[in-house]
Amino acid sequence: MSRKASLLLAALLPLSLSVACSSNLSGTGPMDEADPSNPDPGGPDDIVARIDGTYEIHSRIDLSTSTAGLAGVLNSLDNLSADPAGTLIDILEASGVDFLDSVPGPLKDLFASQVNNFIRSQNFGQDKVTKLILDYGTMIGQMTQNFDAVSEMTVGQADAAGNATASHGVVAIQFNYAGRDMVVEVANAAMSPSISVNAASNGGLNIGSHELQLPVGKLALEALKMTLQQDMGSTSIAGALGTMIDCTALATSVGDIQISGFTLVSTSQIDNLCEQGLALVAAKLEQQFGNLNIDLAVVGGTGTSQAASGKVMSMRGNWDLTLDSQTLASSFEGSRMQ
Repeated sequence: MSRKASLLLAALLPLSLSVACSSNLSGTGPMDEADPSNPDPGGPDDIVARIDGTYEIHSRIDLSTSTAGLAGVLNSLDNLSADPAGTLIDILEASGVDFLDSVPGPLKDLFASQVNNFIRSQNFGQDKVTKLILDYGTMIGQMTQNFDAVSEMTVGQADAAGNATASHGVVAIQFNYAGRDMVVEVANAAMSPSISVNAASNGGLNIGSHELQLPVGKLALEALKMTLQQDMGSTSIAGALGTMIDCTALATSVGDIQISGFTLVSTSQIDNLCEQGLALVAAKLEQQFGNLNIDLAVVGGTGTSQAASGKVMSMRGNWDLTLDSQTLASSFEGSRMQ
């Protein structure tokens, strides 16, 4: 089915839900509408509206007070915006490409200055390239701190005491930035099994503790690629950087690095090294995205649910979550899928 919203959180502990039933399920009237053959209160139908089924639950996740995040990605983009030449030279040297070893210090400084001046002078659309890189960093930071999660919870049939088991897992994350909604589904979503559920006779609902996995980094990377494709027709970070920074034009602008007519680094080498450096920066960013995985635990939650025709159809409320010993709050809404 189509998943349009957010994701859920990661784990659920006891979650209390008061159930408002549209039909007379309490058995206090002349006839129990859930089961006309059970007119007396106290029978199995008096526990609660049927909870068994699959629910899609949307939760708002706020990590702004958490230490979790993509600090590495943001630092890399900040460095590339502030000092493009230094970032490219450093990452090339770290990969074993010491192309400036034979270049005297003053010429190295001149080369770096020329590279920076060229990149800082370049525009993409209405924006300077360096500002655009910084803006993407801002986007990534904001959308990975506040996002919606959507999860699926499947509850088995309850016994006479209202006890059942459920499975629960995050199936998508919805990122939003500057009016853009980007929904990214989780491939092979991990489902937490054997979660205890109790539907109490007073309309309360308790869900046992468990954890949910949020591959925020990988999904944020896919959301970034969606944005890059919309903005510049590129489906990769490397391609986007290559679109913003024209390595051939840069090399032509800088020219050969020479001493007394002897070429130490040629224009074609600078072109190739620029492209190699951008590819290395992109690979580093993708690795840093992939390192951000979050396991959330729900330590409690309360809410209300609405029922119709003897079945719980929707629920909403607030979760208390923990992440690395930090307490987080989250609101949720859920609806029956089947």
